[in-house]
Amino acid sequence: MAYVKKSEVREFAKRRDMRVSGEFYDALEAAVEELLSKAATRADANGRKTLKAADL
Repeated sequence: MAYVKKSEVREFAKRRDMRVSGEFYDALEAAVEELLSKAATRADANGRKTLKAADL
């Protein structure tokens, strides 16, 4: 599942005068998925079904 729009990442990199390698997107997706999973676990542990900023 794609969580991040590649075009937005490329635009960010362009503004910083950088480029993005193909492998970066896979690593970024994995990092986002891990962050979301941890947030969901925390919300669940607190008896909530809603993710909140504090879960990050």
